Amino acid sequence: SLGNTLTTDRSAIANITLLRSRDEPTFDAADLADFERLSAHFSRALQLHQRLEGLSLQRAQLAGMLDRLHEALILVDAHRRLVHANRSAHHLLDQRDALALRMGRLACHHPADQQRLQALVDGLRRHGDGFDPPPAFPLRRRSDGLVLTVGATVLRLPMASSCTTQVFLLLSLTAPAHP
Repeated sequence: SLGNTLTTDRSAIANITLLRSRDEPTFDAADLADFERLSAHFSRALQLHQRLEGLSLQRAQLAGMLDRLHEALILVDAHRRLVHANRSAHHLLDQRDALALRMGRLACHHPADQQRLQALVDGLRRHGDGFDPPPAFPLRRRSDGLVLTVGATVLRLPMASSCTTQVFLLLSLTAPAHP
């Protein structure tokens, strides 16, 4: 039999063993060399698995943290396409009261609010991360006329590869405090 124990810097351990039945010839030097080459690939695969598992855990923790906020957070690209929304934002979008998704794009119920939103994304497209959005603007709910306060922040975030980034708009929506 041939065997190897693989470890990572994150204390993962994997054992790989090749067995042959008794009626087969024993492993020779070429078999051992092949096994050693394969072990290096298995070791790299284990390291990549650990890294991806860590990134998945980190993503889940961050999403969970954002979901615990009462403030609705909506991340859109320069075409108003929804990239991410926390639980509060999804609740607001599901109500289709002040904001909604239309064909995957963020839209406001009131025309004046839609114009303000469009002005934000137009500014983002024209100026990228040099865009300085207004500090806050009102957004009216159609059901009761309650005015939500919308803050906008421009974020440049990495894309699939660490070599490219894209500009996004983070909208934070808050309702007035109840007396």
